Amino acid sequence: GSVSLEKHLTGWTTEDTTVWATNNPYSESLVRVRDLIRYPYGCVEQTSSSLRPLLTAAEILEQIDPLAMEGKPINEMVQSGIKRLASMQTSDGGLGYWPGSGNSHPWGTAYATHVLLDAKDAGHEVMPDLLARSINYLDKMTNGDYDYGYYSYYMPSSKPYAHYILARVEKGKPVAIRNELKTNKKRSYESEYMLKTALFLSGDRSFEKELRSLSGLGKIGTDYNYWSFRSSMRTKGVILALHQEMFGASDSGGESLASEINGYLSGQKNRYLSTQVLGWTTYALSKRVLNQTDWKSPILTLNNKALTAISSNKAGASWNLWDSERKGDSISVKGQNSDTYLMISTIGIRSDGGYKYGDNSVSVSRVYLNSDGTPFDAQTHNLSDEVVVV
Repeated sequence: GSVSLEKHLTGWTTEDTTVWATNNPYSESLVRVRDLIRYPYGCVEQTSSSLRPLLTAAEILEQIDPLAMEGKPINEMVQSGIKRLASMQTSDGGLGYWPGSGNSHPWGTAYATHVLLDAKDAGHEVMPDLLARSINYLDKMTNGDYDYGYYSYYMPSSKPYAHYILARVEKGKPVAIRNELKTNKKRSYESEYMLKTALFLSGDRSFEKELRSLSGLGKIGTDYNYWSFRSSMRTKGVILALHQEMFGASDSGGESLASEINGYLSGQKNRYLSTQVLGWTTYALSKRVLNQTDWKSPILTLNNKALTAISSNKAGASWNLWDSERKGDSISVKGQNSDTYLMISTIGIRSDGGYKYGDNSVSVSRVYLNSDGTPFDAQTHNLSDEVVVV
């Protein structure tokens, strides 16, 4: 069928509109991907979290917001992130929390190695020695080499992650994984799902039914873990990504979880989300977009003439329109027997002149106090008196 778009483009004196057609119902949530497009920086967690979306975001953003991709050399940005992670590798093969660190961060090493493997699988060059040494560190971790002192706090979340990484590179330890599942009962469900995924990747299908059906999601807690930055929504993003790795992005078992994540992100448009939540959830959802290969793009007509897409790939197709209401343009979209979702993004000046200022997220306030905690009074303040700002 054909759908007219004029009613969606009214109320503007000037406007520049991008129409994105895609076969994926999560398109609205994936707009948040552009919040993550930057050169990787910071600690091992921040660097890895800003590197991960670069691996899938380029094709998505070409459709959602082509202007956001102008001047963004994705391959160069990925290599910058990989080199920064390499600068954090310590003498034992693990990665420290910051470049030049003397001690490795167990969970950070597992997380960074995971992202580096994804980068390699996506076709980016990753130094072989960087991966080999970090994987060797994770191997020693699963052997119990770091079950002592300060490191012991990281083990409930780090060791299951290490087992998953080893299984992914065909170095899984089924006996040790089953022993870990039996003896450590205080782990999060994220870690439990990782261990069972590691068994699956090692050839043991004992938990395949649970892994595929996602029947254990009710075990996800609401607590936040400071050692591994775990939250309930981060856990759901991780589990969806692992589920898709095992069973494919189109497997029906992941549909309900994907819809739940999409609903959460759609309801958080004006709110800050951590890099862990945003990185994992958009990464998992984008995989579902890029998985579709048999979709046919609709035809967009402008005044009864087919308009050429400014960008087209397996994530969808995009067109640009401008001042369509002022010019009296007739715009419609005709499908080609493929389910299609449209995202319409407009930048311009509203004809009614009504604008909202501010936002619904972070607010900043200041209170001026004397050194004894009483309210500051400029009339009685003397030169060199201490003033506290809170």
